[in-house]
Amino acid sequence: MKSGSNTKHKRTKIIFTLLAVYVLFQLVWWTFHLVDLHGQLFEMESQLAITDAQGEVLHRYSKKVTMIVGEGVVFIALLALGIWRIRQNLKKEELLQRQEKNFILAITHELKTPVASIRLLLDTMKKRVLPREKQVEFLDDATNETERLEQLVENILVSTRLEQDQFFGHFEELDFAPVIRGIVEGRKKLFNKKHHVELDLDQGLSLEADRMSLELLVSNLYENAVKYGGDQPKVKISLKRVAGKICLQVADEGPGIPSDERDLVFRKFYRSGSEDTRATKGTGIGLYMVKQIAKLHRARLVLSQNQPHGAIFEIQFPTHD
Repeated sequence: MKSGSNTKHKRTKIIFTLLAVYVLFQLVWWTFHLVDLHGQLFEMESQLAITDAQGEVLHRYSKKVTMIVGEGVVFIALLALGIWRIRQNLKKEELLQRQEKNFILAITHELKTPVASIRLLLDTMKKRVLPREKQVEFLDDATNETERLEQLVENILVSTRLEQDQFFGHFEELDFAPVIRGIVEGRKKLFNKKHHVELDLDQGLSLEADRMSLELLVSNLYENAVKYGGDQPKVKISLKRVAGKICLQVADEGPGIPSDERDLVFRKFYRSGSEDTRATKGTGIGLYMVKQIAKLHRARLVLSQNQPHGAIFEIQFPTHD
């Protein structure tokens, strides 16, 4: 069942389309009548004018017809351009509304899941006398769920600051490889899906960066590769110096990203399909943050297909050597 806002939006588009067609039809109709009227006036003037003046009458008539047709064409072109722009804006608004709806559904699910897990673990510990080993296991699980919540809240806050140009960061000289290794070791236990991670990190590659946002960039790329890497994801993270730049690559062997969505995936809230039927978790802000954080570090973001299947995200950081 469609929501009231979607029905109202479609009704607005239909009314606007009908109005635009009517205005264009009326413009063409009145242009035709003006040309026809000038034709009748030309015939009357030709009949009244002497032979020597008929050439001047014809010249005046031609100028008026040319002026009417020219102004009509310009007006129709400007009107058509305005209609096209308004329709594009309506489409963008419709897409934004759909993405925001998906985000609200996704964020609700993402928040409820860890909260429900933590509550279940704590209720179990309160109602049962558990061995020490089981208590530690439950506490570790609760800690992991808390870290997931913390990561989610941090993503939302940072993405909002990035969007509003209010995130400036504290830039310092960082050794990149230990940062990546720490993120992988810390985040690996938070994923429910079993996966294999291969690290190929050159040591001693330093860059001027904000540690917190850089950790978020690596974390979101890593999480994205696991989510969309198939049933048993294989993720490869490499760090190399290439052509004077420090290149971070995160590759997966999942189904990959269709060519018509490679630009869309970096938009805020964008996720393929509908949130009502989607099986993969997420909020649609991870890759948006990756793009904005790369931009903050003056880095180039490249998305390419992995072979034989999958996706490769590469961040090319400039160096000051």
